[in-house]
Amino acid sequence: QASAAYMYMSAKHDRDAVKLWALNADEVTAAFDAAKAKALESVGGVAQKKKKRSEQHLPKGVWKVKTGKFQTKIRWGGKQRYIGTFHSLEQASTAYLSVRKDLEDTKQSGFSADEANAAFYAAKKKALGRVYSKRLESSFVSL
Repeated sequence: QASAAYMYMSAKHDRDAVKLWALNADEVTAAFDAAKAKALESVGGVAQKKKKRSEQHLPKGVWKVKTGKFQTKIRWGGKQRYIGTFHSLEQASTAYLSVRKDLEDTKQSGFSADEANAAFYAAKKKALGRVYSKRLESSFVSL
């Protein structure tokens, strides 16, 4: 706890030393990150750099989760919607692209919340059917 308190105070001091009111949002974030890294180094820790999405080489709408699987989500109808979790990047990408295509074909203007949900779940069901039918086909080919 003592080292955590020291890290906090060190980061707070460095943060206060910078005139935050004169900086834009990116500069404030950079100043805070630099102060955090300095505080961690002073107690023997190492700051972990979070990879940017472009550095992860994953398609839009696909995230790799701690289990090693790939999760797919899409933003539609004012909400982020969960499509599914898949064993391979190809399956996740296929599901995302399928749902996105089906939803683009659907005109959502004038939809009620229930109609938007129904359209999403129909697209999701269709996409999952495509993904898992391809999976079954490939398993029969390998036999």
